[in-house]
Order: sequence, then structure tokens, then C-alpha cells
Amino acid sequence: MVKSLHGLTLVGLLMLGSVSFSWADSSPVSAGNPDLWFPVGERLEYRVYWGIIPVATSVIASKWVEVDGNRMISITVRSKSNRFLSTFYPVDDFIESLVDPETFLPTRFIKKLSEGRHHYNEVTYFD
Repeated sequence: MVKSLHGLTLVGLLMLGSVSFSWADSSPVSAGNPDLWFPVGERLEYRVYWGIIPVATSVIASKWVEVDGNRMISITVRSKSNRFLSTFYPVDDFIESLVDPETFLPTRFIKKLSEGRHHYNEVTYFD
């Protein structure tokens, strides 16, 4: 059991080869933004590997958005296969969660997946 967990951990580390990050929108807290445990505007970019072969990139980002007159946090994940993988299994996934910054409860969740011949679109609203 322990050997299989170590193997899964190693596979996971090999798949996430590198990460870089930046802050696109570093709106100060004094501008009316609540004090959060992460910087809104952060952008993390991952290169995804299959063994030693790079196959995709994944970007996770957060930003301030205005929806129906309310200031919300948009947290998005976008994964897209590179030219090599796209020749036989194209991947283009988008996931977004809109979150109330005061309660950190979700208000809307969007999932658009396109993986090979499989396509899936889902929108969920929370009240």
C-alpha cells in the first residue's frame, strides 16, 4: 500500500513539472476589498507532463469582477492541450467559480469541458 502511494505521488510530481505565478490585479485592501487569505489577481501557470513529454498547460487565476452590481471574486481554471496531444486527444477545459468575498460562498459555478470527443457544459447557480 505504501509503495503504491509513493508511486502515485511520484506520478503526480512528474505531471506537474513546473509552476510560475504573477499578480495581474493587486487591488489594495484599502480600496474596499475585504482582507482575504490569498491575493486576488494571482495567476498560477502549470506545465503538465505525461512522463517526460509536455502535453498541456493549466492556468489558475483569480480576479475581481462585477456581477449584477455586486463585487465578486472570479476563480478560474483553464487547461489546454498542446499541439502534440491535440493531434489525437484535444483538451480544452474551463472552470469558473464566482465567490462572494464577504462569506466566501459560491454564487455561480461554470464547467465547460472538451476532452477528445467528449463535451460537457454545466452552469450551477447558488442562492
